[in-house]
Amino acid sequence: MNRNKLKIELRLGLAFGALIALMVVMTLVQAQRLEALDADSKLLLSLQQRSQSAQEWVALVRLNASRALATAISNGNPALTAHDTPRMVQTSAKITELQEQLTEVIDSDEGKALLAAIGDQRKVYVAIRGEVMSKIKAGDTAAAQVLVDQQMVAAANTYVASIEAFRVFRNSGSTSALRS
Repeated sequence: MNRNKLKIELRLGLAFGALIALMVVMTLVQAQRLEALDADSKLLLSLQQRSQSAQEWVALVRLNASRALATAISNGNPALTAHDTPRMVQTSAKITELQEQLTEVIDSDEGKALLAAIGDQRKVYVAIRGEVMSKIKAGDTAAAQVLVDQQMVAAANTYVASIEAFRVFRNSGSTSALRS
């Protein structure tokens, strides 16, 4: 009888031990899943912030382009120029900051190529805008208007389109875009 009792106690002990081991394994699996979920949540938050930065970038470029266009159309109205010039400088600084932030987190070749294209388009646009503003300051409003009509608007649109292409790339959902 003692022998049968020992066998039952051993069996119950082993079953209970197996149950405890199963619970430990389940806890470890759940902890691993929670860590993966946390990592995915952080990635999604980061992507959302980058997307918002790209949208802000586009909005700021459009804002500065509108300011420059308004100044050019007004033939350099002194009040408008005095009002908009410091704001354009501040906005340009913010644009540079956003561009640098996004450049730091891109590691894919396609993303780097898109950022390089944006940088090139920005240089073209800023140079033309600077030339327009110089002509306005010099009193050559007719030449400034020609530059606006023939080059500045197109350069601004190309610059914005290059940022939009980058934003679409960032939101494409491809693995390289998500992990870069």
